[in-house]
Amino acid sequence: MPVVQNEPLPVSVAVMLDTSGSMTLNIALLKRAAEQFLIRLLPADKARVGAFNDKLQFSGEFSNDRDDLVSALGDLDFGNDTRLFDAINFSIDALQEVDGRKVVLVFTDGEDTSSRTSFNKIVERARDEEVMVYAIGLESVMSFGGRQTRTRPDRGLRKIADETGGGYFELKQTDDLGPTFSRVAQELH
Repeated sequence: MPVVQNEPLPVSVAVMLDTSGSMTLNIALLKRAAEQFLIRLLPADKARVGAFNDKLQFSGEFSNDRDDLVSALGDLDFGNDTRLFDAINFSIDALQEVDGRKVVLVFTDGEDTSSRTSFNKIVERARDEEVMVYAIGLESVMSFGGRQTRTRPDRGLRKIADETGGGYFELKQTDDLGPTFSRVAQELH
């Protein structure tokens, strides 16, 4: 008789947060929401925290130390453009060094504005390397010279999540950030 294992398998997650200019007013809230995700990881899970804007950055190495991971959120830099597709590609690079189930969790409030990596390349690469992509998109409002502009998350996020077996969440209010990050942690297990 086959033995059925009912325990969740550990995951390695690259958490990439949009810290571009459009996120300026929401950065503190975003970091608190990401913290909700990190504290809900299981002891065997590992994560690495990063940010993207006109630069790509990881703070620290993959770790299962939640205190270190939460602390790493404070080390993330800010920038201007949104290199969304490059950030996913950069995360897949980082996941090559770990074993087990691999996940990219990406958050953005806008469209890719300056990536060198094409959307099709990251979809193909994520599928080939068996990396699940979870994406959280937020509609937000930016002010430029007294004019308010509404941002929309990149339309490709839903497709890459579907193509890789991940999940996509689109939010219209920042109040939903914490619960959505928590939901992703639950779905991973």
